[in-house]
Amino acid sequence: MKTLKNTHKIVTILLLTVMFSCKAQAQVQTLALANYEALIVGTWVTEGNPTSYYSVYESNGIVKRYADNNLSATYNWTIIESTAPSGLKSYYLKLVNSTNSNETYTHDIDTLNDVRLRLVYQRPNGGLGKPSTSFRQ
Repeated sequence: MKTLKNTHKIVTILLLTVMFSCKAQAQVQTLALANYEALIVGTWVTEGNPTSYYSVYESNGIVKRYADNNLSATYNWTIIESTAPSGLKSYYLKLVNSTNSNETYTHDIDTLNDVRLRLVYQRPNGGLGKPSTSFRQ
């Protein structure tokens, strides 16, 4: 009887440990996604074109792209988190044209920090495009 109670205690402790671990892991994942979403907000100037090509990411999920200092397109942006079978997390930036929802672009977020944004375009039929780097203005 005493062995059964001890076994029950051990199983209960193990289950609680697993539950708290999963909850903590989910909170970390949510924080990572929220951090990416907060970091991208602002003005990003395309490398090599310091004044004429830039994007303004707004906290409401809108991004305005400028070419030669003129508004060239407006998109809705979202950041998507993907988990590989190995547990490795990847983050993607998805852009949907605000006037033509058939025009979408997906970019792998290679780097996103306080000063640098490096995106790699994912071609619709597979493969990767040329990486683009922008710096926070």
